[in-house]
Amino acid sequence: MNSIWMIFSADHDRGFPNFFPIAAYSSQEKAINKLESIPKNHNYQLFEIPIDDFLG
Repeated sequence: MNSIWMIFSADHDRGFPNFFPIAAYSSQEKAINKLESIPKNHNYQLFEIPIDDFLG
């Protein structure tokens, strides 16, 4: 499966949408390295998103 790794920020204090992408990477290693280096003042989630695949 071809996929990308995306970092999303979730903010419980905001109205909808409170979940938005902040970065996309071609490998899990690159995404994890970035995730470890960004400020910890927000809730971040890492997701593997398939490419050329219907998500519905």
